[in-house]
Amino acid sequence: MNLHVCKLAVILVALLTKSESKLLSSNICEVYDPYCKPPNCPTHKRCPVKPYRLSHCFAVLSSTPVGEKVIRKGCWLQNLQLCPLSKQCKTRKTSRDSVRFCCCTGNNCNSKVN
Repeated sequence: MNLHVCKLAVILVALLTKSESKLLSSNICEVYDPYCKPPNCPTHKRCPVKPYRLSHCFAVLSSTPVGEKVIRKGCWLQNLQLCPLSKQCKTRKTSRDSVRFCCCTGNNCNSKVN
């Protein structure tokens, strides 16, 4: 992404009111917490709305010999620089080779991870 677009995105988020943030944010995300004991584990969560921040959905996955395993899913308050407005949760590498992360914007956009 070019530097001018990044700066414009930061300015846009800084100017957003709470109602505008809500329009551009994820309202509901799929949730997975490996430490939650069934049957009290929610599968979806309404994300918080804060001024000057956008709520996104996220997923963290780990590579295993038999495929990818979901480590965690949920809501993530962040700005557009770290999580662009994308309806698809496309994973990218982290500092740990076996762990991948994705974030997206839109209701339940983290239910399918690419």
